Amino acid sequence: MPHARTRRTLAGTLALAVFALAPLWGCATERAERIRIDPPMIADARVAGPAIDVENFRGDVIVRIDPRVREIDVRHTLRIDGDVEREDREMILAHESVTVETDEAHDLPIVRVRSTTVRPSVEGHRVDVRITAPAAGGVRVRVGEGRIILIGVAGAIHAELDEGPIEVRTATPIADPVALTTGKGNIRLQIARGSTGLLDVDAGEGRAVLENASPYDRIERHEVRGSRYTCVLNGGENPVMLRTGDGVAAINVLERPTERVRIVR
Repeated sequence: MPHARTRRTLAGTLALAVFALAPLWGCATERAERIRIDPPMIADARVAGPAIDVENFRGDVIVRIDPRVREIDVRHTLRIDGDVEREDREMILAHESVTVETDEAHDLPIVRVRSTTVRPSVEGHRVDVRITAPAAGGVRVRVGEGRIILIGVAGAIHAELDEGPIEVRTATPIADPVALTTGKGNIRLQIARGSTGLLDVDAGEGRAVLENASPYDRIERHEVRGSRYTCVLNGGENPVMLRTGDGVAAINVLERPTERVRIVR
């Protein structure tokens, strides 16, 4: 069975909502669970919240920061296609694992979410992870194949995919390092006025775009070479790197950056 655990001194709560849809040969199967924990204490008042660190073998990862909530809510759904062999299906259902751990041994506490499988070579299954938290002092997400969507995040941001799109939307002006990388797929980074950075965007076989730049923000040392551009935003020194092997890599400086904007090809 999937399991979850928290390593912390504060009490955590675990809420499960488990269901299976037709776990028989030839039918798709789904199993969902929900894990809720209290946010760790933050000693430094300048830090908004813990770092969130997610690794998933395959599937979507969505992290949304919502200051109205009080708990860190992790919902994960195992999905198995109907054409997966019976033996593989049974092994996946028996041993698929999602864990949630809180590490408070560092200056910045870390909430780690890990999704693993005993059948990584079987492409017909995935785990979709959705995390809602009141705050985060940084986010790192690593996924084999799927989507990464980060909304309202702050601090250092690192998102990496073997294949699939990445979308980051935040109303907090960025002043920390950002690295968004995918082997193939679109990347969209929507940031607020007043953000800073050494922007370095390379779209490989695709297209690199800097759109909707606010007239109130200063762009200097702008260079374009094929599908790559570099520039300095508001005199910043924090690296902001976007990399895709094939796709549109776009940075948007917007009045309301958390609203979704279509990537213009």
